[in-house]
Amino acid sequence: MTDKRLSEILQGITIIIDSREHEGKHDHITNYFDSKKVKYTYGKLDFADYSFISPAIPEFGFPEPIMFDKRIVVERKFGLSELCGNVLNRKDAEGKRKNERDRLEREFQRASEVKAKFNVMVEDGSFDKILTHQYRSETDPKSFYATLFTFDARYNAYVQFVERQNAGWFIYNKFRYFLREEIKNLA
Repeated sequence: MTDKRLSEILQGITIIIDSREHEGKHDHITNYFDSKKVKYTYGKLDFADYSFISPAIPEFGFPEPIMFDKRIVVERKFGLSELCGNVLNRKDAEGKRKNERDRLEREFQRASEVKAKFNVMVEDGSFDKILTHQYRSETDPKSFYATLFTFDARYNAYVQFVERQNAGWFIYNKFRYFLREEIKNLA
């Protein structure tokens, strides 16, 4: 495969944004896609918030576009406070247990069953901010990071911290380089 053809394929990916992503909450990401002429569409994903479609690659026996929603995904979290609320058991104001952890863990399980790479992208967070308790929760930092490391070990759910203004860039390049490696392995 020529470098030119590889570049055409990589530039031809279409990002899938889960249709359940809250309207207006990802404008900074779609604005990045628009500014870089990255194609995107909305659709239902079985788990996570973002995946992608590759253009057809007939030279490798793929005459139709290829969905990667069972191979690699990105789950976006707005920040450490949202992530903490999603991964740790907690109770609401009436003392009832919230099921956010259960919901997220079910997503991890579904992704793990099909061996998908599950990337948890946390905007404007870092382990330094966890260790210094810069999030809205009474949860102690040790419980927070221990849960993240446990999910990584258990489900291959890797947490990556990204500045908000780089979220679109991160998603696009995460998928672009994943596809690049897949193509190199086919050659």
